[in-house]
Amino acid sequence: MSIRRRAILSFFLALIIVPAGSAQSTVTAEKPTSAGRLLTFTARPTKPLFDLGEEIVFRFRLRNVSSKRIFVSRYMTVGDFITLTVIDPDGKKVPWQGKIRSVGYSKDAFQFLETNNEVSADHTISLAKGEGFEIKQAGRYTVIADYSLGPPEYFANLAPKGSIPEGPFKAPTTHFTITASRDAKP
Repeated sequence: MSIRRRAILSFFLALIIVPAGSAQSTVTAEKPTSAGRLLTFTARPTKPLFDLGEEIVFRFRLRNVSSKRIFVSRYMTVGDFITLTVIDPDGKKVPWQGKIRSVGYSKDAFQFLETNNEVSADHTISLAKGEGFEIKQAGRYTVIADYSLGPPEYFANLAPKGSIPEGPFKAPTTHFTITASRDAKP
């Protein structure tokens, strides 16, 4: 095959392959999940470093990125609407300590989040008042968090159809570090 024919063939192959690849990535980028178009959820420690034995506080935040009002939990309690997985420095899941509570919610526990508005709540995730994750060692911890109200029919008497988001909404994975306590004895 001559050099000229190879050049022409290469040119035509490039025209066919490159647009197909770029069109494919464009389609993927424009199709986020339906959940991703309603709310964004973040779960972050209130500071990056905590002393061993100090309460570990996380800020949970929901932001309405849709064009309609969305029904959300005002308080975003851990164990009810927020599911956390905490992984210790050795790569093991840290177990949750405490009781499973049966809670009745009032209307005030929820709100309608307007477009581009957000709601946040701070909660201690370490063992406090008999519940939480027992953090026993220094090191870097990983936290995976999801927010979900559960099935929309649970809230049908509080919110109109179409305003209750179906989750879960996943927060970006985050980390915090535990340092040896200043009161620790050598």
